[in-house]
Amino acid sequence: MFFIEVIIRLDTNTWFSGFVYTQTTNRLWRKNRQSRSGQSCVGTDINRNWPYQWSVSGGASTNPCDETYKGQAAGDTPEMRGLTAFTSTLAASRGIKLYIDWHSYGQYILSPFGYNCNARPSNHALQQTLMGVYSTAIRAVYGTRFTYGPSCSTLYATTGSSTDYLQAVSGSTYSWTVELRPGGNSGTSGFVLPAAQILPSGVEQWEGLKTVLTHSSF
Repeated sequence: MFFIEVIIRLDTNTWFSGFVYTQTTNRLWRKNRQSRSGQSCVGTDINRNWPYQWSVSGGASTNPCDETYKGQAAGDTPEMRGLTAFTSTLAASRGIKLYIDWHSYGQYILSPFGYNCNARPSNHALQQTLMGVYSTAIRAVYGTRFTYGPSCSTLYATTGSSTDYLQAVSGSTYSWTVELRPGGNSGTSGFVLPAAQILPSGVEQWEGLKTVLTHSSF
């Protein structure tokens, strides 16, 4: 079982979802639009708000004005309450085999954990093997190279992330973050993929995913 993390929240006139805000006001907005009492800045980074290792320092911001603001408490956003309820239901009923959270950008396939660069899941070796299969299948389509490895030591530290939560709390066998095209350090322009690359990006990801789902390790 896998699912794609997509949150679209439409509420009263007091605040709108981060997704809608990106379509109307700020294309590169990454937080929700939740206002908080006593704070002038709006929004919480949902992918720093998951209630696992949320309190660890260094992987998110405590400043409400920052893009990676983690909230006032673990799991205190309305989106997170819905997501944790959903994942708990899946874990308790059918279990979760594969969780992938697709992001932009950098061309990475990242496994847990983000909160500690020395922490590894019990099936770390198996995850690395399957991520290598995914990377190879992607490269076979258009030659696009994806680096893979543990999230913290391969890219940077993150706390309160979905992949750490799905691995440690929900018990997903595989839990990955995939950072899509482009590669390298393109600054904010890397988040706006040229139109000509959108379809190829989807095609290579689909081929990689099909290979993973039919591989003997899965």
